[in-house]
Amino acid sequence: MTGSGDPFASRHFLSFLKHFTATNTRAQRLQLHTNGLLLDEATWNRLDLWGHVDSIWISVDAAEAETYSVVRRGGTFKRLLSNLRFLGNMRRAGAFSKLRLDFVVQKRNFREVPSFASLAQHVGANGVYFLRLRNWGTFTQQEFEEHNVCDPGHPDHPELLSVLADQRLRSPSVELGSLRPFVREALDRQQKSMC
Repeated sequence: MTGSGDPFASRHFLSFLKHFTATNTRAQRLQLHTNGLLLDEATWNRLDLWGHVDSIWISVDAAEAETYSVVRRGGTFKRLLSNLRFLGNMRRAGAFSKLRLDFVVQKRNFREVPSFASLAQHVGANGVYFLRLRNWGTFTQQEFEEHNVCDPGHPDHPELLSVLADQRLRSPSVELGSLRPFVREALDRQQKSMC
């Protein structure tokens, strides 16, 4: 849960979580999808999530505070990092099996893709997932075209390919998702330039 908004910002989902942890055995485990801002130690304890969580996916979309303030308006990068460190320590201690940080690639953040993989490792995540930008009605068509660096016709697309050739993206914990075809293209391009 959820993918349809942050579960920790919803009274309905908070009520569900509290009921779930109070009435279900620890054999039934949750996968939580959140922006990570409200999932801190106090929330973990208040909802008694101990033994009820299998994995946590956190949508971050940036490796630097300045970029985060633009792509995740209203979020506080310092608070997010604190929560990520807490969750990374919990994962290392065996409280749950997977902490995955997600990153939707767009014009505003694509240069941070390699440093995001490093950030995830630093905070204790054992998964990174990259996705290309999709327009779910958030952008006008013109805005989407401006932000969609995965489009081969975008002026920044060649630079994106250079970024995707970075060795930090070859880690086993990095899932390239819908960027996989572009990574192959980037590596082919890099290999040709070395010949």
